[in-house]
Formats: sequence, C-alpha cells, structure tokens
Amino acid sequence: MCKAGFYELCPRQGSGGIDINGAYAEYVSVPFAALNRTVFKLADDITCEEGALIEPFGVGYLAAAQANPRQSDVVAVFGAGIIGLSCIVALKARGVSNIIVSETSRLRLRTAGNLGANVLINATEDDVSRRISEATSGRGLDLALECTGVRKPFFTALKTLRYGGKLVQVGVFTEAFEFNPVTVTDKWLTITGFVGGDYPASAAAVNGHIIDFKKLVTHIFPLDRINEAFAVQARPDESIKVVVKP
Repeated sequence: MCKAGFYELCPRQGSGGIDINGAYAEYVSVPFAALNRTVFKLADDITCEEGALIEPFGVGYLAAAQANPRQSDVVAVFGAGIIGLSCIVALKARGVSNIIVSETSRLRLRTAGNLGANVLINATEDDVSRRISEATSGRGLDLALECTGVRKPFFTALKTLRYGGKLVQVGVFTEAFEFNPVTVTDKWLTITGFVGGDYPASAAAVNGHIIDFKKLVTHIFPLDRINEAFAVQARPDESIKVVVKP
C-alpha cells in the first residue's frame, strides 16, 4: 500500500492520534514525516488556525474524488459539519453546481449555502426524502456523500439515489445496525468508502485562499480548556470548527 501511494494504509506508518500520540501538545513528533505528503508548509500569510483545516478539507477533497462527479450531477451532502462543508468546497472545485445539503443545525446550513449549496434542507423540520424528490423532479440523486455516520441519513441516502446512483460513505459509524443490501442490488447502486484524505490538494487550497477559511473556525481554546472545547464542538447549533491552540 505504501508503494502504491496509499500512505494512510501503510502498515508501518501508523496514524497520528490513533497509533502514535496526537497533536494536543505544544510539539508533536511525526516519525514518518515527508514534505508535501504527510507534512505541509503553511504560506507566510496563513495562520495556524487556518492550517488546522488542512486535515478535514483533505477528507472532503478525497471524498469528491471518490464520488468522481460530472458537472451536471445532482449531489447531496448529508451532514454539514466541517467534513460535509469540506465536501461542498471540493465539489464546487470540480464544477458541480447542483448541491443539496441535509443538516440539523441552522448555523451549518447557512454556512453550506454561503459555500455554494443551492438546496438547503433542515433535517429536523423537513421531510428530507420528499424535499430531495421535489428538487430532482422525482428522478433522485446521482450521488450522495454521507458525512454523519448516523443510521437514518445513511438509509435516506440509499432511498433517494436514482437507479445506478452512487453513495460515498464519509462519516464513521460508532454503532452497528442491520442493513439489508437488497436496495443496493435492486437499484444497481454503488457504495464506496475510504480512509485519509487528499492533503496536498487541501494544503494548496488553504495556502491559495480558495475560500475564507477563518470564517469556519468559530472557536479557539487554549490547551488547558480542552474539555470545554470538546463540549462546544458537540453543540452543532453553536460551532462549526473548534480549534485547540497549545
């Protein structure tokens, strides 16, 4: 996997924050550091807070690559946290103009609209399946990017995909659930997943001021208030991206 370029899957490399110590410290050791592959130089006018977005935006860029959309595709992003918002940016960079977003937080929905999503669905107030059917004139989605890791949006994505549609599973599930794959076979669906991200593309986007990344950082906490930072991040109506600054 290392020789093939899938560095996140290298058995000897490990993953920061999982296999080796993470970055909630003033300094961090990166034993597998390789410039422009696993570590990236920030431009002089880029803050560390903006640099912290390279990782989530890398996930969004790889998700868009896995989706491989045509510019005419109707694409839905389920969940508009920092990963879902990253997917919107990456889809827009690929020329996709018809992007539907389903999210429970009004703050994050507004942000998705500011980034270019043209159909915004509040999943707590609206019938998501009905709204998607209306937005696609009953045809269904060409692509769905599921970014919540929650059972209900996963099934909604499968339900609202057109025949021959594709689901990119971005969110990580923490609980198992029953799943009958007959929907996949009956509708000729494709489900794909991945790990890691396209960090070179993300670093170039951050360093190139593709969007105003500072607006996505809603809170900054010092290291000694890290528990408070996690609590705020868990409240989607208040936060988008919370940064811990040692």
